[in-house]
Amino acid sequence: MIHTIETLKELHEQRFTSTDKAIVLAASELARHLDVLNHAHELAREKERDFIGREAFETFAQRVSDDLALLRREAQSAASVATAARETARKAQADEITEQNTANEKRFGRIEGTHAKIIGGIGLATFIFPLITAMLIYLLTKSP
Repeated sequence: MIHTIETLKELHEQRFTSTDKAIVLAASELARHLDVLNHAHELAREKERDFIGREAFETFAQRVSDDLALLRREAQSAASVATAARETARKAQADEITEQNTANEKRFGRIEGTHAKIIGGIGLATFIFPLITAMLIYLLTKSP
C-alpha cells in the first residue's frame, strides 16, 4: 500500500508539474498572441490615421460636387457670353462690309463718270479738233 501511495504521489507530482508546465507554456503562448495582437492593433491604428471619417468625407464630397457645379455654371455662362460676343462681332462685321461695299460702289460710280468724261474729251480731241483745225486751215487758205 505504501508503494501505491508513493506511486499515486509521484503521479500527482508529475500531473502538477505537467500542469505547471502547461500553464507556463499557455501563458507564454498567450503573451505571444497578445504581442501579435498588440502589433496588429498598432498597425491598424497607423492605417486608421490615413482614413477620414464618413462625415468628413461626405462633407468634402459635397463641397467638391458644389464646386464642380459652380464651375459648370460659370463655364456655361462664359460660353453664352462668348456666343453673344461672336454674334455681335459677326453682325458688326457684316454691317461694316455692307457699308464699305456701298462706299466702294459710290466711288466706282464717280470713277466711271470721270472715265466717261475723259473718253468723251479724248473723242472730242481726236475727231473734233482735227475737224476744226481743218476747217480753219480751209478757211484761211480760201480767203482772198
